[in-house]
Amino acid sequence: MILRFLKFNTVLKTLNFLKSINSFVQVGAHDGEMHDPLKYFILDNKWHGILIEPQQEMIKKAQHNYRHIDHLTYINAAVYNKRKKIILYKVNKAEDYSHTGWASINSNRFEKTIYEKDYIEETVQGIPLMDIIRDNNFKKVDLLQIDTEGYDADVIDMFDFDYYCPILIQYEHVHLSNEQYIVTSKLLESKNYLLIKGKNDVMAVRRDRLNPVFFLFYFIIRLKDSFVSRVLNSK
Repeated sequence: MILRFLKFNTVLKTLNFLKSINSFVQVGAHDGEMHDPLKYFILDNKWHGILIEPQQEMIKKAQHNYRHIDHLTYINAAVYNKRKKIILYKVNKAEDYSHTGWASINSNRFEKTIYEKDYIEETVQGIPLMDIIRDNNFKKVDLLQIDTEGYDADVIDMFDFDYYCPILIQYEHVHLSNEQYIVTSKLLESKNYLLIKGKNDVMAVRRDRLNPVFFLFYFIIRLKDSFVSRVLNSK
């Protein structure tokens, strides 16, 4: 089925071109740069957004990286199902900077990794996702981006789909159990989302937005990007 070949970056470009994306929530924002699928969209648009990150040093980097961008709210906390202090597990002396993104509230995150016996614990504030969204007076969420190193299913489960209905959602499935993956998939499909599973992430797109106009501009944008890429690679 051709829908299964939709790519997140091009889908987001298309929706943004069609003026469908104006607000976002990013759970697990890290530094606002490393492997960040939203970085250039945030820099190039006037979106209103909430960036949530439990690592204080990383949320400060995100604030610095987006220092010239207005309409952004930074929350130094972990999304959790209760408002309470919780433990965040982090690598101890990361061998690679990308490993700083492995921080998780799941204690088993480092099993079968080089940090299995070499991680540290840090107490952080846990806050329910909908508390964060409502406390910051967000009436609409067009885009929901989640990367929590294993807590993604819980984040989706606590989201209020009866009031908010994001056009586009992306979450990481690689650290979920098979049961979590199935339950989350069924929940989103029941909310009329088309799910497209990638190597590490799942993209969920509201089916009512997958209309002829969307596909027309999707393929125009994809062809344009492909042409530009080929020209640059030929130089």
